[in-house]
Amino acid sequence: THIIINPKQRQLSTYHLIPKQPISTKDFLEQSMKCLGLPLEIICIPKTKFFSPLFRLLRIPKELVFYMEQAAHLDRTNLNTDYPQLIEPDFKTYLPILIKEYLRTKT
Repeated sequence: THIIINPKQRQLSTYHLIPKQPISTKDFLEQSMKCLGLPLEIICIPKTKFFSPLFRLLRIPKELVFYMEQAAHLDRTNLNTDYPQLIEPDFKTYLPILIKEYLRTKT
């Protein structure tokens, strides 16, 4: 809300609202499942060429597979430059709020 109410003068900026303490995809998924009432354990498996045929069998478009296999690059530079005083909540604080809102609005 603070960023929307207090925009900067640049024409375009991207803000990755990520906590200063990194979160792993595994942690994010496990916490999300917990908030949804599905306390499942996520098992990580290494990337392998065996997935390509599986993606085709599941009819996942190759354009989507490309994005699924990319490493994320998250950068706090614009956030730190434009809003250095902004104190964002810890992900374990805001994730339940996001899940609650999702459950409230899903159709």
